[in-house]
Amino acid sequence: MYEESYKNQLNGNKGRRMGTYMTDVPEPEATGSTGTQRSGSTDMIPSVNMGTFDSLPITRAVEGLAATRSRGMGGEVVAGLLAGSFGQISHELAETKADLRVARAEITSTRDALSREQITNASLRQCVLSNESNRLIHNIAIFVGTILLGSSIEFYKSSYHVWAFVSGLLGVVLVLVGWLNPKKEVRS
Repeated sequence: MYEESYKNQLNGNKGRRMGTYMTDVPEPEATGSTGTQRSGSTDMIPSVNMGTFDSLPITRAVEGLAATRSRGMGGEVVAGLLAGSFGQISHELAETKADLRVARAEITSTRDALSREQITNASLRQCVLSNESNRLIHNIAIFVGTILLGSSIEFYKSSYHVWAFVSGLLGVVLVLVGWLNPKKEVRS
């Protein structure tokens, strides 16, 4: 039917209205509804009053001006909107300040922990450096002790028994000092 009216309109029947060619409204094939829908409740949803924020005097002043519904503030709607905006901004400012306090507390505790770790690190670094210098001393003691033990054997072969005994004893002591390296415990 619709196609006929369109063809007639193209053919020169421009004076007639399109609706005169249609006799019925077409039935939709898939409406998407089952017909069992019911209307919802007509009760008003209560609004949540966030209350005033005593931290900002400007918020109280704007709310006071809005309560008078002054025409100078743009009337009832604009005054309420302005007061609500100031209340929202005040609320966000209070939340931001609370978040800032928490972040500053975390920064302080992290800074203290970092300071403690830096002190421990410096102490451990000093222990490592002293251990390296001690290792050099122990290696020299082993080297000199081994030379004295070797020379004590040569002194003994040459009939210098006293020198052999003294250099042998000193060599053994130096080798034992070099091998038995007392480890220092690191306290944290």
